Amino acid sequence: MDIQSERSINQLSEKMIEGMKIAIRKLIEEAAVKDRGLVPGDEYGNVKRVPVREPLKKSA
Repeated sequence: MDIQSERSINQLSEKMIEGMKIAIRKLIEEAAVKDRGLVPGDEYGNVKRVPVREPLKKSA
């Protein structure tokens, strides 16, 4: 793979990650407005219900 292709892939990856961050933030904010919780999971398949206020406090 040449350097130009690698740069393009890196730029696309960065844009995709930034878009996902925006989408997740919007999801959390909408859940907060509706007074709902989130159910995150980890890499082992463990899940737990989290009040939506906690993720908002961490990202503020």
